[in-house]
Amino acid sequence: MAAKNDTFGSGGPSPSVAPVLTGMKLAVRIVAEGFTASIDTSGVEGQLEFSVRLWNPYTSAIETTAPLVFKLKNPHVALGSEGFKATYVSSSVETGPSDAVGFSELMAGVTEFEITAGGLGERWKPGETRLFIGVLNPLDFANPNRVILTESSAAPTKDSAKLYPISGLPNYVSQASDPDERGGVLDKISFDIPSWTPEFDLELDGAVVCEYRLELGAYVSMNTSPDLPVSGDISPNIAYVWEIGDPRDLDEEWLGFDPRGGELNAEVLSSDFDTSFKLAGDAESVGFVFFSSAIDLLGYNDVATPEVTHNIPLFELPRQEFLSLGALHASEFPSGLRSHLGMSSADSVAFGSINDVFDRYFLSTVPQLVATDWEVGQPLPNGRMEVVSGAAIGDVQDMDSAEHLYLGGAFNINSTSVEAWASLLKGIRLGTWEYDDGGVDPGELDLAGSNQFLRFSQSAEETWQGTYASDADGLTRERFRKGLNSYTDTQMAALATEIVKGIRARRHATTAPMGPFVSLQDFIDSGVIQTAIAAAGLNIGNDETYTSNYLTQQDVLTAIAPFLSARSDTFVVRAYGDAVNPFDDEEILARAYCEAIVQRTHAKHATESNSDPMLKTDDIEGTFGRQFKIIAFRWMTGDGL
Repeated sequence: MAAKNDTFGSGGPSPSVAPVLTGMKLAVRIVAEGFTASIDTSGVEGQLEFSVRLWNPYTSAIETTAPLVFKLKNPHVALGSEGFKATYVSSSVETGPSDAVGFSELMAGVTEFEITAGGLGERWKPGETRLFIGVLNPLDFANPNRVILTESSAAPTKDSAKLYPISGLPNYVSQASDPDERGGVLDKISFDIPSWTPEFDLELDGAVVCEYRLELGAYVSMNTSPDLPVSGDISPNIAYVWEIGDPRDLDEEWLGFDPRGGELNAEVLSSDFDTSFKLAGDAESVGFVFFSSAIDLLGYNDVATPEVTHNIPLFELPRQEFLSLGALHASEFPSGLRSHLGMSSADSVAFGSINDVFDRYFLSTVPQLVATDWEVGQPLPNGRMEVVSGAAIGDVQDMDSAEHLYLGGAFNINSTSVEAWASLLKGIRLGTWEYDDGGVDPGELDLAGSNQFLRFSQSAEETWQGTYASDADGLTRERFRKGLNSYTDTQMAALATEIVKGIRARRHATTAPMGPFVSLQDFIDSGVIQTAIAAAGLNIGNDETYTSNYLTQQDVLTAIAPFLSARSDTFVVRAYGDAVNPFDDEEILARAYCEAIVQRTHAKHATESNSDPMLKTDDIEGTFGRQFKIIAFRWMTGDGL
C-alpha cells in the first residue's frame, strides 16, 4: 500500500494504492442502567462501535507494515441541523426533547478508527474483501480517542466495561413504581436523528490515501429506541450505515464506476436499505453485519474458510512499464477524470472526452530505470519502435525522445482494407497459456489458433481460475476474474468488417461528422470500434458490462493503440519519363520508370523559422515543414507497374 505520488521521475507519478471502503457502520448504543432499589436516576452512557468493509480491487496482492487509520473529519451533524434531541419516556410520562447534542458528544470525542498492521496481516489477496469491527475501550489509555479494529464477522454485543458517559444528555429519571422495573420495558429513549454527511480520510503512515464523503442518501439512519428498554442486552441505539451494492442488482448502475475515486456514486448504493433497514422499530440495526462473499459478490471473505474464487478484482496495478496508452484506461488524469480514457464520446458524454491523450503522447517503451541493462540497438518492448541512428540512451530516455525514434509499420486508422484491419486485430496469439489457478497448481489453456484481448494485460494469469461454481454467482465471479478474452479468426474478420463499415459510413456522410478521421481522438471519440464489437456480436451472452470479461473499445485499444496513426509519413512515389523523336512527336524513342520511397523525418526544412524538431512547423506560405528523404529507389519496367 502507498500514498499517491505526483512527482515525475524514478518511481512516480503513481496512484494511491490502498483498499477501498465499500461498507461502513457507525453505531452508538444508548443505555441507562445505573438504577438501584433506592436510586431512580441514572446517567446516560454510550458504547461506540465501528465496522468497515474494505476491498482490494486490484489484481495484485497488497500489504503494509503500517496501520490503516480512518479519520472522521466532521464529527458533527449536517450544516444547519440542530443535532440529536432525546425524548425520555417512562411509564407513559414523556420528558423532552432535550437540548441538542452533536455526534461528537455521542461518540465521546472519538475521531480515529485504526486497523493495526498486525490486524491487517501480511498480504491482502487480489480482489479480496475483508471486514473489520471495533468497539471503543475508554480504559485503553494507550489509544485515547481511537477505536482499534480487528478482522471479524460477528457484531459486537453490549459490554458494560466499554460504556462511557454522554455528558450532553440529561440524567434519566425512571417513573417506575416498582424499583425492580427501573430501566425495564417502560423506560425508553427515542431520538430525532438528523441527516449527516460523514467525511473520512483513510491514512497510511500519516499520508492520506483516500478521501470519502458519504453524501446525503448514501447512508441510512436507523433508530431502534421506540420499542427497546434503556437497560438490557439490546438497547436504544443510533446507527449510520452505507454500502456499495451488489453489482448484479438491477437498481444499481456499475458501468463506468470507479470505486477508487473517493466519490460515492449514489447509483451503486445498496437498494436493500430502502426496505430492510429504514424501520424505526427494527431491533437489529445495531447488530447489522455485512454479508459474506458466499451471499454477496462484494461480501467479505470468511476468515476461517476463505474462498479465492469469491475475490473480485476490477483494476490492474502495473508490474512493468506500459506498452500502450490504452492500458491507462482506468487511470486518474490531472483533470480528475477516471476510467474513461478510450471511451467514445457517446459513452463519456457526462465527463467529456480526454482522448486527445492519444495524439499528444506516446509510449516509447524505452526502459526508464537508470540501471537498465537495455542498450541502444537492442529491440524494444514495442518491437516496431526504432531508434534513430546515432542516438544515445540518454536521448531516448528523455521526455523529448520523439525526435530520436521512428515507429515502423504504423497503421492508418482510415484504412478501408478488411484484411489489413483483421491482421492488426489478430496481433495477440498466446498459444499455450499458463495460469495461476489460485496459487495451487498452475493450469494451462490451449489458445492455439485463437486471438486474445486482455483487460489485465500484465496479470490476467494470476486471477484466472480453472473452475467456478455453475450458479449465477459463479458465472459472474468468473467474468470478473478472467481478464482475458479469446476469439476465432472468423470473429476477428467479422470485427474488422464492421470497423471498415463504420469508416466508410463516416467518409460517405453528408453532414458532420464526416470525411476521414483527422486525429486519433476523432477516431476513438466516434466509437467505431465499440459499435463494431456490438455489431459483430462479441459480447452476446454477457450483459454484465462492468466485468473484465466484457470486451470494450478500451480493451481493443490496449492491444492496437501503439501502432495507430491518423496520417502516413512514408509514401511511394512513382515517376515516368520518355524521349520523343525530335522529327516525329508521335514516336517515343525511350521510356523510363522509377519508384522512390520517401519518408517524412523529424528534421525541419531550411525554410522553417525554427530548427527545433520538437516545436511545431510554421503555417506560412513558402515554408515546407519537415524534411523528406528518399530511403529507397529503383528503376522499373513497364511490366512492373
